[in-house]
Amino acid sequence: MKTTSRAIFRCAACFSAFLGALYAAELPRIEMKNGTGQLIVNGQPFLILGGELGNSSAGTDSEADLIIPKLAGMHVNTILMPVAWEQIEPKEGNFDFGILDHWMETARKHNVHLVLLWFGSWKNAFSNYAPAWVKEDPKRFPRAESSDGKRLGILSALSPENQRSDSRAFAALMRHVREKDSDQQTVLMVQVENEVGYLGRGRDPQKQIANFADECQTN
Repeated sequence: MKTTSRAIFRCAACFSAFLGALYAAELPRIEMKNGTGQLIVNGQPFLILGGELGNSSAGTDSEADLIIPKLAGMHVNTILMPVAWEQIEPKEGNFDFGILDHWMETARKHNVHLVLLWFGSWKNAFSNYAPAWVKEDPKRFPRAESSDGKRLGILSALSPENQRSDSRAFAALMRHVREKDSDQQTVLMVQVENEVGYLGRGRDPQKQIANFADECQTN
């Protein structure tokens, strides 16, 4: 009888471990029931008690060491934090995720999740967080223009080169998060862009709109 009980216990333990591994492999998701969405993390309902950082508050390791413990002490279980394009790709084609990795590692130590806000081509409809190599080359990365022809500090949403470079950086970010965090699931969500738009009256020049239309037709 004792042997049978031990065997049953071992089977139950193995099954529990299997379920734990199965749930750990699941991506966070929104589960819809009766018209209501429920966030599921590791196979269980999860209620976000969130805190959002300032626009430039996640750019160093020391900020993670200071901010995350404080928020965890306030019973915040999820931090919404920016990830700037200029931070992860300071030189074109050379990606550096060291600061993001430190934030993820520190968040895990304090049992806190992250939601990443991608500050790519735009933040509040401006392009302040694009890399210097983008900002310094308006010919390659054209700016939007006002209705009276003035160049604005906003990357044109109609430029194929802007789109390609931004999307390449964002794809690299997503691949890195998958490689580094798919098991731990520290990162719950990623915002694709932040407040894309055009402030003021008017639109981009008609020439760019025509070029964009041609690009869409050829693709």
